[in-house]
Amino acid sequence: MNSTRSEKPEDIIAGHIPRLRFYAKKVVLGGEKLSSQEDADRLARLKEFVSIGLAYRCTYKDLVTLLYAEVFQAKRGCDCYSCKKRRMLAFARNSSL
Repeated sequence: MNSTRSEKPEDIIAGHIPRLRFYAKKVVLGGEKLSSQEDADRLARLKEFVSIGLAYRCTYKDLVTLLYAEVFQAKRGCDCYSCKKRRMLAFARNSSL
């Protein structure tokens, strides 16, 4: 994690979110433990993420939701033809292709 002061706070947060989500998925969903380097990186990123978020008057709830909503989001439907088709149509509507 190398953030410089010349970066915009939005860019710093945008860089932290994917990595923090990766750590959350690894621990919570994968049941794995983080190495000492990963844990130090997670802690540094989380501290900076929270401090920037609070400076922008976000609540802790907003920050947690922003970080972990995707991690705990349940997959809708099963793998039957109807559910697959519904997901494919929803993806096609939301994509810019």
